[in-house]
Amino acid sequence: MKIEFIVALVGLGGIIIGSVIGAGVSVWITKQQLSLSYRQHKVEILQGQITRLQNGLDKISGISIDVKDLNLSPDQIHSRSIDAFLQRSTIFLTFSYLFPGEYEKKVMELSNEINKLIYSAKVGQPIDDASSCRVVERMFETEKQMLILIRGRLRLLQSELDNLTTASK
Repeated sequence: MKIEFIVALVGLGGIIIGSVIGAGVSVWITKQQLSLSYRQHKVEILQGQITRLQNGLDKISGISIDVKDLNLSPDQIHSRSIDAFLQRSTIFLTFSYLFPGEYEKKVMELSNEINKLIYSAKVGQPIDDASSCRVVERMFETEKQMLILIRGRLRLLQSELDNLTTASK
């Protein structure tokens, strides 16, 4: 009877040890699968953001101003520049959630200010030349910053994507 009891205890011990090892391996495998799934999901999100930014940058860069006509007045050139800025800012605002909120606000406020000046001009209200010149200067500066921000964010996202893909190998 003593031997049977010892054999039963050894068998029970083996079952318990096997169960603990099996559970540990199962937890480890699950953890690895979840980690891989998380990385894949993060890669997909980054690729989507990169695609949106690149498409937006291509659209923004594709907007050009034709000023080759020698008969254009400075007002006509400014008008075309303003139209181009408004188009670019509209495109930028579609993915502006990827940037600091202050910059999005800056672009929206400048667009609204330009639209107010356009409205004033269309209804015949007087426009202060000095303030309109400042708006045009801010518009050109904002366009430069917009392109710098987009390209910088693209580099940052690409770097993050590269780090994730090399870490998973």
